[in-house]
Amino acid sequence: MSKKRKFEWTGDLDYDCTLIVGDLMGRAECLGTLKVKGEAGMPEIDYWYCAVYSGIDEDGKGGDVLFHNGEPGGLVIEGGMARAICEAIISARLDADDEPDNAGLRTTISRQQRKINNMKATIDNLHDRLGAIQSSKKNKASQIARLNREISELKKDEPDHANTSAAG
Repeated sequence: MSKKRKFEWTGDLDYDCTLIVGDLMGRAECLGTLKVKGEAGMPEIDYWYCAVYSGIDEDGKGGDVLFHNGEPGGLVIEGGMARAICEAIISARLDADDEPDNAGLRTTISRQQRKINNMKATIDNLHDRLGAIQSSKKNKASQIARLNREISELKKDEPDHANTSAAG
């Protein structure tokens, strides 16, 4: 069951603000203003970016992205709406963490996510090394082909010993 929480945002609520609750962080930032064409006196509409991160340190650094509205169709048109989205996601996460069965599950998921991230880094490293090996093999194959051509040229330039000794 969702609890009613009072959140305290820091920063300028009309431009760029942050909410930190434990290891969760919500961010809301005004990216610009849309000017509506048409009738005079039409309002300008602010559009906002919002995101929620988990696993941040005391300085608000690091962490994994739980949500962001940077995907196509993710436009948020009001700072209050951007903050409300962040608050809803953080509340849901806190509610899930409050459930005894979910606390262990959250730890397991977090541990698995770290393992997946480590595996991705290892795969990327192996991919880079494989690319270097393949490049090295191509270079060696090209060196061998060049040496074979040089040997063939040298053999063409050598006198034929069998023919020269029979003639003499």
